[in-house]
Amino acid sequence: MRLRVGVVGVDARGAAAVAAAAGHADLLAVKPLPAGVQLLLTPAALLDDAARGGTRARFVVVLGDPAGLDPAAVAAAADALGADLVVARWSPARDDHGGPDHAPGDPDDAGAVLRGVVDALVGGAVLGDAFLAGLGAVTPLIGDASLLSWTDLGALLDPFGGRGAGAEPPEAAAPPETAPPDDAAPPPPPAPPSPPPPPPRARPRRRTPAPAPPPHEPAPAPAPEPPPPGTDDRWLQCTVAPDARAARSAERAGTPLPAHAVTEGRNRVTVFVGPAEAGALRAGDLTDAELGFTSPDVESVRLTAVLVPLHPRGEPSRATLRVPRVGRSSDAVLRLDVPAGTREVSARLLLVHRNRVLQTAVLSGAVGGSATLTELALVRPGLAGLRDRRRFDATVVANHDAAGRAGLMGHRDGRTTSVEVAAMREIEPVLGRLRSLLISAAYLPTRRPTRADDGVPRHAWTRREVDLLVELAVHGRDLHGFLEAALLPFGAELKRLQVVTARTGAFLPLELAYTRPAPDPDAGICPSWAAGGSACGPGCGAGPDDTSIVCPAAFLGLSATIERHYVDGPQSADGRQYLTTAAPVRGRSRLTVTRGALGASSTVAAKDVAAALAALAAVDPGVRRAGTWQEWTTALAAADTDLLVLVPHADVQRATLEISTATLARGRIEARHVTGGRDVRPVVLLLGCDTAGSAEDPAGFATRFLARDAAVVVASLTMLGTGHAARLAGRLVTDLRAAAGDRRRTPVGDLVTACRRAAVADGLIAALAVAAYGDADWTI
Repeated sequence: MRLRVGVVGVDARGAAAVAAAAGHADLLAVKPLPAGVQLLLTPAALLDDAARGGTRARFVVVLGDPAGLDPAAVAAAADALGADLVVARWSPARDDHGGPDHAPGDPDDAGAVLRGVVDALVGGAVLGDAFLAGLGAVTPLIGDASLLSWTDLGALLDPFGGRGAGAEPPEAAAPPETAPPDDAAPPPPPAPPSPPPPPPRARPRRRTPAPAPPPHEPAPAPAPEPPPPGTDDRWLQCTVAPDARAARSAERAGTPLPAHAVTEGRNRVTVFVGPAEAGALRAGDLTDAELGFTSPDVESVRLTAVLVPLHPRGEPSRATLRVPRVGRSSDAVLRLDVPAGTREVSARLLLVHRNRVLQTAVLSGAVGGSATLTELALVRPGLAGLRDRRRFDATVVANHDAAGRAGLMGHRDGRTTSVEVAAMREIEPVLGRLRSLLISAAYLPTRRPTRADDGVPRHAWTRREVDLLVELAVHGRDLHGFLEAALLPFGAELKRLQVVTARTGAFLPLELAYTRPAPDPDAGICPSWAAGGSACGPGCGAGPDDTSIVCPAAFLGLSATIERHYVDGPQSADGRQYLTTAAPVRGRSRLTVTRGALGASSTVAAKDVAAALAALAAVDPGVRRAGTWQEWTTALAAADTDLLVLVPHADVQRATLEISTATLARGRIEARHVTGGRDVRPVVLLLGCDTAGSAEDPAGFATRFLARDAAVVVASLTMLGTGHAARLAGRLVTDLRAAAGDRRRTPVGDLVTACRRAAVADGLIAALAVAAYGDADWTI
């Protein structure tokens, strides 16, 4: 097996020259930029080009001066390359003694660098010492710096990217409770095995890179040997090391800090997933089955750990960790900066994969006291099949701090931002206006489409309907501007978004963010949309800045797949919250639509009930309308029922759902109301008034059905008239049936977006209020 090395900025002849200079012809395969490599060498100025080239690299070495690199750009490049770690040379102007820099970072010496690295690896050195031998001095830019302390040549050549034979770190004591003093001299690196690597060049004064210490500091304590599969649960865990100066002050005063103390200054939070470790903070146990390592082809998954300060607000911290199939993950070392005078601290901890939140918890405590890790919520119950998951463009978390103060967090391609509660208040009037406009849309009369000039039946837009769209677009543009200014760029290029509402009453209708300039008061409907277009593009008016039209395709809800979750639902016995208890994995990712059930409010017109029944009868000819909730649960218990259609009346004040005059309290929704106690993961269409939540009750009913093993729940963010709800239910049933009969696998999230878009095209503007909860990667 050969070590695959990519070199950026050279042609084939240059790559051959690098290979000749590096030697080890029997081991090395050096190419200009192959599709996948274990080691990638790139000049700092060409890092972006490397990321855009479509290659994948496990370790990236930046040659040249990295001082001008934008950290966000480095993070984005690492994500695009799939890199576990990006390192660079130290590049100060002068060393400790005022002499010239001994590691000038010349990209032309790639061959010499590579020779030094490989000589050391062949001699038995781990990667941290090998980089020192080849580069002279090194600092991690982003990624899991603990890999430097155990990755040897065997582990580097491992096709699964895991630890190679004999590369497991030995037993070691737990890490110290406090960080070493800032002015402590670093101990010398361990002696390398024989034969020794070439001696490293002189190093400049030590600087502490973020988020992890450089490899010439003591490495974090390695993990214990992993247990056999199934013998131990694995937990989301962390340790907290206080600011070194605060710890020394407390010791001098004779009042040492307790374990996991949070102090003023820079605290270090080390996050990992693994068997319970003595002294670590734990938020909830994650069994191997829940983590999803049940398929032999899943060796490990690479996650991003993000720590977002909630109170007081501060800069988020990020690092990557690798979770192996068995045992303990690597460490992600994060920072938590606490300003002077702070009394209470809280921060949200997130595990992210491909811009998608998987798990979340809250780290909180009094300054000077021990921190606690609570409120574990599993957005995805297992990590199985993560490599098969489609990438999301961004995730938004509407979070809260320990005192219940609301805020927002956004994460996209290695960049994380958060918004203070004060900024949230600025947008509340806009959100309220959008909600009122959606309620107005519920009262618009329904009309049959008319036949257009080309013979295709289409909706004839009235001035009242266009005026309502214009108002929605104006306030949707305001929402879009807030999101871009406060969080992340939210343009039309975003096609897949995740929204996690973490115990806050914030109404955040991302579906209504409008990506074009606000239309004029007398704007007309977009000609391209009126002619049956489905995307906002070149055919929309006179161009992207034309305000004489309103284009419905410019609403995010009609152009992007939006996956929603809510953290405040029922808890399991151990206190965990499962936002999505059913998730697609390889071999079980396709939902069926074979048997249906219908429940409708007594306020739904008979003709609307008949239309919904007719649509369901095409799926299940024997379907009947449930007269009571007892009849509903009896029908579900009789046979696997995978399509549940409810058009209820939701009473927000009493928290009840009504069908055929029979009411069901939200607290009484159990598995028998969703699965009938059978092994089935149904699609639930829950379309009525505020079934997905309201301003007063943002949790709504959707999350209760999701927590009781529904695969996906489609619900309404605001009030939806019974006639509109029945029409939407019928349309969704028809689309689900059509997708089930197609050999192609249609993701449910994409199907809901297409259905929402088609409904608005038919004049049903209230469809903008329809949201999908659950995993968007289920297919039909």
